[in-house]
Amino acid sequence: MKKKIFTRFYMLAMLILFATSPLQAQNWLLGPSMMMYTNLTTDVYTQKVKPYDDRYLIAISKYQDSVKYCFSLWENNNNLVYNSFIDTTGITINDFTVLGDSIYFCGNIETSPNVSQGILGRFDVNDFLDDGNFNYDFVYIPDTTNLTRLVAYYSGVDTVSIMAIGHHTLNGTTPGKIVHLGFNVNTGNPILSDLIYPAISNTQKEIMHDICISDDLVVTLSHGYPKNQYIVRYFNQSFLPSNMRKYIYTFPNIQFNVSSDVYEFPLHLADISELKKAVCVSATDGNRNFTMVNILKRASHYVLSTQLVSHYDKSNKPLEMEYSAKYNDLLLLNDSYHSGMGMIQTMTHLNPDSVSDYISATEFFVKPNVLNHFSIIQKNKYAVAGVVPKTSPIQMIATKRIPPENTDCVDLTSFLVDFITVPDGVVGSTDAFILCTLGWNSSTATNSGDVIHIYCSE
Repeated sequence: MKKKIFTRFYMLAMLILFATSPLQAQNWLLGPSMMMYTNLTTDVYTQKVKPYDDRYLIAISKYQDSVKYCFSLWENNNNLVYNSFIDTTGITINDFTVLGDSIYFCGNIETSPNVSQGILGRFDVNDFLDDGNFNYDFVYIPDTTNLTRLVAYYSGVDTVSIMAIGHHTLNGTTPGKIVHLGFNVNTGNPILSDLIYPAISNTQKEIMHDICISDDLVVTLSHGYPKNQYIVRYFNQSFLPSNMRKYIYTFPNIQFNVSSDVYEFPLHLADISELKKAVCVSATDGNRNFTMVNILKRASHYVLSTQLVSHYDKSNKPLEMEYSAKYNDLLLLNDSYHSGMGMIQTMTHLNPDSVSDYISATEFFVKPNVLNHFSIIQKNKYAVAGVVPKTSPIQMIATKRIPPENTDCVDLTSFLVDFITVPDGVVGSTDAFILCTLGWNSSTATNSGDVIHIYCSE
């Protein structure tokens, strides 16, 4: 294990404060939903949003047609968004996380034309907010060309551990990569690193898709591409390779949706409890297309339950999945095709304890906004990051209350089984969110009382 030296970049931050919404200092932690347009033109595919402290959201977007990334901070009860641009020439940022007062990110840097190397980096939130010199650090990770997701946790009084997943090359059967980096928060230097090559076999490609923290473990999810199998690994947070446990789940009666782009149909992982994890994958059984959600028993091959969220077309893609412990609610953001509505984005709410046919609440995002990521935040909410599609798309950050009950505040509108009529007259800050309760049986969609539930103000 060689000690790596961080490369440090210094630059003048452009800290921009501007009011970008008619909202006047409203409280997005208390209201049912709220939306903020930042007037930042952005590339659609780069967005993430994460909570910081109890009253901030931090989002990342890549400035359109530019080498700059923008980190946006939105404070609750404030109608201003702080935008800070950093010059990341040659760098692609894929993911970030917030721990303490630091932001950690992963991605890759172009080392020569069409050649890249994986990187891990960090910067301080205070530097991000300071109207002065703004710097970030990063370290090159050997034998990787890209790092796609990461988690961070405290592994000592002065030490932060970063674990990231990615790959070296997508050619042939080169396996995925899992990286561990220890970081001394006082000196600003990495203190150790490990790199493992999690091979299924010498003849099969493995694509790393997701990573999460679960109590004293770090859990990773990968796809045995292009087979109908995924792999879950459990690591002790000390990241001793001898502590790794690997479990392969194979599904002979269904087909995972795949394409030549190994990341087009992502798999996602969520921590339900110390003993339960959730995995979702886009799949088909030849007659139906669906997102399959498996609830797994920790560190075993046992699948506790399987739920199928039906779609009308193979093009359904799970974009993100997270769990709300308060409502025992597994939230699933999808791109999917629905008959009569075309391509639309949905947020499906699943009960992870369900073991049979069930009623799933599905929010249909009927505005033309494109949502790319969401996170569970404080006060029973989730936050989404997306864009408003225009000639020059602009960034959108929104917060939405997690529905506690289907009877909370409803407006009744009839709809057909295979065609959902969007009702008129939805006003105020809830106009982007419509909740529809659908019942799925084993073969097709059925309605649930012919109602569409519209969530009103609290």
